[in-house]
Amino acid sequence: ALVDGEPVAGALAGADLVTMTLGGNDVRWGEFVGACSTRGSAPACDALLAEAPGRIAAAAGSAGRTVSAVDDATGGRVVVFGYPHLFDERQDSALMSAQRAEQLNAWTDALNCALEEAVEDEGAVFVDVAEGFRGHGIGSAEPWILLEAGNPESLHPTERGYLSGYYPGLLSQVARAR
Repeated sequence: ALVDGEPVAGALAGADLVTMTLGGNDVRWGEFVGACSTRGSAPACDALLAEAPGRIAAAAGSAGRTVSAVDDATGGRVVVFGYPHLFDERQDSALMSAQRAEQLNAWTDALNCALEEAVEDEGAVFVDVAEGFRGHGIGSAEPWILLEAGNPESLHPTERGYLSGYYPGLLSQVARAR
């Protein structure tokens, strides 16, 4: 693979700190959101929720292999960031019932736990950001997660989410890498 025309291994070789998030797209949370939303279907949602443990295990395995390859390519500190809760589970919203939001957030916690174990087994540091995003999921008064139909950035943090949710964890790791 190439980064700015250079092999990734070459770009990583001189890095002091390598950060990444991985696993969420492998689980395909977008499918869960569609099926479990107020416009979805309860049977389809329940079927996906039953698949979640297998998808999470596969994503964690893939993350471990990726981190191992990155670790082999760099002498720098490898940091993997976890995922925030996507939804405000304190009340029903137009998109998601509080019950479904709670279920999806619980699976996010399970994904974070599986990722933490997999990447730490490969020598990486895991940074959990769920607490930093508390109260800012989709459906909250001030969401830090983007949700726009047709936007490929949907279900990813907004600028405020990156600055207030992820950035503090990044700063803590930059300080440790020095």
